[in-house]
Amino acid sequence: NSYIYQDILSEYLIPFAFYKYQMNFKLHQDNDSKHASALIRSFLRLNSIEWVKAPPYSPDLNPVELLWHELKTFITSKLCKDENDI
Repeated sequence: NSYIYQDILSEYLIPFAFYKYQMNFKLHQDNDSKHASALIRSFLRLNSIEWVKAPPYSPDLNPVELLWHELKTFITSKLCKDENDI
């Protein structure tokens, strides 16, 4: 749901985007309804995140797939660091 998605963006996307791109990026989202919810639009606006909604079927315009590996690596390293701090 939108609340879980907001938590994911807050906990993982923002730190990753700051670390990797100094927050200079555009978020590409698919057509899932939670991506365009009022809650998420407000969250993105408050955090100065530009976003682009993908056309209904656009496999050639799916750059998020190129970032999954980097994002997963970042999340794993963050989780490992958090566990070591305990």
